Amino acid sequence: IHLGTELPAGIPLWSTGLALYGIEGLFALHMEPDRAPDQEWYEGWYKAPTIGATDLRKWTDREGSMAIGAGVTLGTLADNGFTFNAKTLLVIVLPGPIVMIEGKANILRERAKLADDPTFRALAVIDKRSDTFEVGLDARYRQPAGGELIDIRGSAEAYFSLSDGAAWHLYLGEKEPREKRIRAHVLSLVEANSYFMLDAQRLQMGAWAGWAKRWKFGPLRVVLEAWLEGDAVVSWRPVHFHGEVRLHGKAELKVYGFGASLSVDARIAADVFDPFHLLGEFTVGIGLPWPLPDFDVDISLEWGPTPTWPPLPVPLKEIAVEHFKSTATWPVAIGGDVGGPPDDAPVVPLDARPHITFARPVHDDA
Repeated sequence: IHLGTELPAGIPLWSTGLALYGIEGLFALHMEPDRAPDQEWYEGWYKAPTIGATDLRKWTDREGSMAIGAGVTLGTLADNGFTFNAKTLLVIVLPGPIVMIEGKANILRERAKLADDPTFRALAVIDKRSDTFEVGLDARYRQPAGGELIDIRGSAEAYFSLSDGAAWHLYLGEKEPREKRIRAHVLSLVEANSYFMLDAQRLQMGAWAGWAKRWKFGPLRVVLEAWLEGDAVVSWRPVHFHGEVRLHGKAELKVYGFGASLSVDARIAADVFDPFHLLGEFTVGIGLPWPLPDFDVDISLEWGPTPTWPPLPVPLKEIAVEHFKSTATWPVAIGGDVGGPPDDAPVVPLDARPHITFARPVHDDA
């Protein structure tokens, strides 16, 4: 059961400048969210088949399960929620528990448009059944309503495993598919997109900006393209950097299928420090009308790679001797000749214990 009501006038919330404009409630008995174990909460369950958490089609019968939820609609008091308005819903599913917080918000838009296409949309889920915490967010800003002046959209995702410290990620946009990147269109001409992806193993980031237009005036066709793209990947263990920068430009003019074109492409890629590899590729192409041949010139510049294997990361970070009652710690040097203790070896109590710190996870999931 999901019930909600909008108040005819906002109820002021003390002197905050905000007002309460609506309330809603949810109750489910012997039901729970219809989500597969491997399905993402936000991109999977929340967005299909319709966006939201209260659609009955997203719930399934499950004996012994129940859910209860409550939500409010808030907004600025002085302008009936035009400057800012938001709608939040808290749902608790038992057993588990599964705690879901859904939020929608608008800035400089009518409060009635919260149900259509809000500026911000988010879902946060703490799922104790699978020991995970997941947050998903979408944002879009258009001016005017059709986005002719500016159209910005993007998504963010955070995932944390409550039982595995190495299973987590934070995404501000995603590299692939490109539709999931943070994107901006300005004057319906220039487009730019970017992404930022961080997890326990690596950091990935990149951006693309360009312009492409095609015109046709009777038998005349004109094509102009120009874009610049960069990507970078940094891994932690071992420390390694890979980056690429790509540049493209093209101009084409044709009449009745005959014409000429000029294209320029450049790519610079780098890997540092072990192994070290720097590569530059440059291409210039000239297309001539038939029967003249086309011309392409390729130039490559390369430094490295050095034919040596990168060093293996050392799994052991440090060794120390600790006394738990006095909290005293004596570091122990790693390496050296095998034999008697060195002259500078510390004298420790008999009830002290060794403490070993590893540089990488050593837990065997098998």
